[in-house]
Amino acid sequence: MLAADSYVVAPITVSTGVIGLVHGSRPSGDPVNVVVRDMLGAYACGFGTLFERAMLADRLSEQKNVIVQRLQQEAREAELLEHADVSFLDETSAEQVSALPGTPHDDLNPAALESLTTREREVFTLLVRGASNAEIANELVISIFTVKTHVKKILRKLGAMNRSEAIYRYLAMTGQR
Repeated sequence: MLAADSYVVAPITVSTGVIGLVHGSRPSGDPVNVVVRDMLGAYACGFGTLFERAMLADRLSEQKNVIVQRLQQEAREAELLEHADVSFLDETSAEQVSALPGTPHDDLNPAALESLTTREREVFTLLVRGASNAEIANELVISIFTVKTHVKKILRKLGAMNRSEAIYRYLAMTGQR
């Protein structure tokens, strides 16, 4: 091959396998010795390592750019929230909230509120008022674990991910945003 009496091939490898081959030959009558073979092998190994590191550096750079873009988006959204009109419930508003259920809203299925048991409605009323699990347990004379169970069931029935979302949906549904 290539008019050579002596020929050697070394694989260029990365962690996923062989990505190429390095060929070496000597002109007729001059054999490839161990030193040339080992040098070609070392070159192929070094090239594979450098190639893999370059690929990893590219991937890391892409991931860094994605993270920077997402952080910038979060910063823009946080800036919008900084200027948002936020109001907190006073005691008279909290009393109005205790009158479950309200008018239907797109975010919350009215049947979901109706599916709450009497005890779940009591827990939800206190939850909407901002009571902690301990405060709810104390007022309803039940254990904190029972409160947590009721809250989990309420969230599941309302399709909310957390307490804040459940409260938001209820307030939106009753027009108290």
